[in-house]
Amino acid sequence: MTNASGKGLRGTVSVEPGDAGQKGWYSIKGPTSRALSADGVEQVTIAVAAPPDASAGTHQFSIRFVSEENPDEDWVQSQSVSFKVESATVKKFPWWIIAAVVGALAVAAVVIFLVTRPKDPEPDPQVAALPKLGETCTDACEGDLVCNGPDGFTQCMSQIGGACTVDRHCIGGVCQANVCALPSLGQKCSENCAEQLTCVVQLSDSKTASGVCKGDIGFACKSSEDCVTYCEPDSGKCTAGPGFDAPCSETQKCVTGLACSNGVCRKDLSQSCSEHNQCASGSCFMNKCSTLLTKCDSASSTCERNQTCADTFCRLKNGQSCIEAANCDSNYCNNLQKCAAAPECTIPANCGVEKVSVCLSNKCYRKKGSLCSTSGDPCELGYCASGRCPTVACTSTSCPKTMTCNNTGRCVARVEHRMSNSIINEAVKTQKDRVKAQQK
Repeated sequence: MTNASGKGLRGTVSVEPGDAGQKGWYSIKGPTSRALSADGVEQVTIAVAAPPDASAGTHQFSIRFVSEENPDEDWVQSQSVSFKVESATVKKFPWWIIAAVVGALAVAAVVIFLVTRPKDPEPDPQVAALPKLGETCTDACEGDLVCNGPDGFTQCMSQIGGACTVDRHCIGGVCQANVCALPSLGQKCSENCAEQLTCVVQLSDSKTASGVCKGDIGFACKSSEDCVTYCEPDSGKCTAGPGFDAPCSETQKCVTGLACSNGVCRKDLSQSCSEHNQCASGSCFMNKCSTLLTKCDSASSTCERNQTCADTFCRLKNGQSCIEAANCDSNYCNNLQKCAAAPECTIPANCGVEKVSVCLSNKCYRKKGSLCSTSGDPCELGYCASGRCPTVACTSTSCPKTMTCNNTGRCVARVEHRMSNSIINEAVKTQKDRVKAQQK
């Protein structure tokens, strides 16, 4: 056996006789469970012992290897090997058995190819027949069978209407009553389904694509699970679904792009709109259906304490939880889902000329060494010196008097702690009251 799969495999070797009644003729020398290293080769020896009453003529067998890890998918079967049993010439002693043994020795070393078959010379058609249904193939197959499958796993398969015993024998279909047919309602599919059905491919929990056959419009149905769209209960047929402004329910879903709101189909989020009542959310913002916003009048606002009236809608103040920018008075919902002041920049291009500007912590600064002024954008290191942005980190003496050098080498504004006279007077009064209370 030659393992051409590129990975180590372990599996079981068995003999498949051409005639099921000849199962007892064959035996495998050595263990039937074999481990094959990647690109490894191992010899399988088959002993053939025909019984005394065996009929004379040509007999066949093949070798099958089935992976223990995935027996339903990873298996391979060799082409048939033929040997001849001669008729006996002397009845007192069955000399023909010796001929059978010689024939057995001629096929004792059978090499099967796992997954892919090396390009050996074409077998003599007088010795080996074309591969049968389910057997590994490289080109032609027996009868109307087609050599099909992904590279390295080609096998003889039936087209729709051909014979089969399992689904993997069929090209683009399933095996029903030993005949290949297109999958029917609810069955798994990869591309095509039976008449009036469509293969709906979805992503499963394991992140692999799998399809199920569902009914097209007009197909008889029992529930919406039978339909690509939804099942109309009165007619029992798959229909396109209610359109805009049509009645709807949990079981009677609206067509794509609409959502059921209070029993009526309205436009879903992000759909184009011109009026608020067109949207399922009740809010049309900048000609798009948005999340629900309460209408308000700036003259007599009815907004909540954490909201403000802006553009005739109650919008959230900074720091409040949000879903999208339209919820916020600042028109900016950050990545923490909080309303916040819109950033001055996110990339240098937002600041003007990239060659002289840089974006730090969402604020624009002049680059080191570029021209600057005290009234223009601040410099990258925090201050402007003699019309130029400094190129080296600040020191304790290099910053202007109103600034101080922080631990990152930038000049920042000084923080002065001063107490107002009112605070001082209040503290003195409180202290006097405590002293009087203690004296009493």
